[in-house]
Amino acid sequence: MANFISVGLTGGIASGKSTVAEMFESEGIPVLDADKIARDLVCIGSQAFSEIVNEFGKRVLDPTGSLDRSVLGEIIFSDAGEREKLNQIMHPKIQREQKNWLEKIRKDGKFKIGVVEAALMIESGGYKNFEFLVVVKCSEKDQFDRLEKRDNFSKASIRARLESQMPMIEKTEYADWVLDNSRDLNFLKSQVFVLVSKLFSMV
Repeated sequence: MANFISVGLTGGIASGKSTVAEMFESEGIPVLDADKIARDLVCIGSQAFSEIVNEFGKRVLDPTGSLDRSVLGEIIFSDAGEREKLNQIMHPKIQREQKNWLEKIRKDGKFKIGVVEAALMIESGGYKNFEFLVVVKCSEKDQFDRLEKRDNFSKASIRARLESQMPMIEKTEYADWVLDNSRDLNFLKSQVFVLVSKLFSMV
């Protein structure tokens, strides 16, 4: 029996990671959203903010002087070199925050399981920091349709985002557990219930 289990939760864009994260939380398991960490890290005046502006220029700022994530997104999703520059700035900082959070949860002793949700966990190598890796998968068509409906991106922008990530079939090869989100919510929920039961049996 383990004293504490750290779980990485990832998958392709619009695969349903956040939905699964909410299901974990409803079962009493704390979840840290890496995207929220990223947003906090780039607030005006932060080290990451300064590094990004130095690298990409004032074109990535909105009229208030804050980081314009949509403009930055268009830049990095259309150029792999620019995307790598941003990753080198952000990934070490995000992973440090993840480790600090997991250590705090472990030391606190209230929870036996801690989950971190991150889109690029495998691509960045961050998955190695977790004892258990969960990948949420669906078809590329599902991803495309969800992005088009959810974010109102152009087809070209959606394609660029999908192509910027590791193919779903490759991601599943890294997983200790794969959740299939190609059907309805109840189908996904039933898989999460089995996984949660397994995790609780390990601590």
